[in-house]
Amino acid sequence: MACRAADSNDAHTNLLVFIIASATIFQSFNVIDFYYQSKVQSKYVAWANSLTLGLSSAIKIALILNEAPLTVFAAMVAFDAIVLAAGLVFFYKVSSQKKLFNWSFKGSIAKNLLIDSWPLILSGLVVSVYMKIDQVMIKQMLDTEAVGQYAAAVRLTEVWYFIPMVIANSLYPAIVSAKKMSEEHYLNRMQKLYDVLAWMAILLAVVVYFLSESIISVLYGNQYLEAAPVLGLYFWSAIFVFIGVASSKWFVTENLQIFSFYRTLAGVITNIALNLWLIPVYGIWGAALATLISQVIASYLFNCINPKVRIVFIQQTKALIAPIRYFRMKRA
Repeated sequence: MACRAADSNDAHTNLLVFIIASATIFQSFNVIDFYYQSKVQSKYVAWANSLTLGLSSAIKIALILNEAPLTVFAAMVAFDAIVLAAGLVFFYKVSSQKKLFNWSFKGSIAKNLLIDSWPLILSGLVVSVYMKIDQVMIKQMLDTEAVGQYAAAVRLTEVWYFIPMVIANSLYPAIVSAKKMSEEHYLNRMQKLYDVLAWMAILLAVVVYFLSESIISVLYGNQYLEAAPVLGLYFWSAIFVFIGVASSKWFVTENLQIFSFYRTLAGVITNIALNLWLIPVYGIWGAALATLISQVIASYLFNCINPKVRIVFIQQTKALIAPIRYFRMKRA
């Protein structure tokens, strides 16, 4: 009986994985998003995303009220991808007056893109491990309740990660065009990007640090109050995530994607090692501390090692100390 139950659960899990994974097919239409980024016309992508979010949210609320099965919610992941793809195609056709069927494939371009992007592909795989390895280790070293407390804090932090991605993607075409004009103009725009993202992240981190207990209590209830100190500490890692996203654009512009992979790998190795040390001693707070330290190393300190990428470290440092310099000037 136990074997049959296990087989049944495995079959159900495989079905959920298959349904959710099918969404990746429609993510190929995100190339239209890149097209609009190159034209600095992200408004069309924003409209498509808003349409998808609104429709998806309404349907999900109806499903929750009707207590729909888990497979239906898994199907919603694929549905969201289909609606977004349809929205991108629609706005592409309306705004550009071009047809998808006029697109053509060029093997030489595809080959060059793969050669340039393989470090980013590996980096993406490492990031997928990076983002969840702490929760896996907490489950193995503590228990599932600790995972739930920790996941509550992580979720409230990661929900903000879309901000640097949207800002960096929107400004990236302007940064590339600045590089064509002059190196000074290019670096000035990069510095402004670092400054904006660092300021935003620091302000958010300060607010969350002082209000973490209230935030957890309101959103999750008092039974999750153990997550409050974790949230207060974990959110500081968002500062380095924000400036790390900005620096990833510099790596691509300079065709130094391999360093993006190296720093991500350094981060995940550091994170695993620190989790093995800190979780048994400090519990889920130790896992949050391990994430913070590994983000500091991967997104910031790593950039000072090699002369080729040291300019990133310098500009990130200027961005991080900008609030200090600002308040000193205000006092003076």
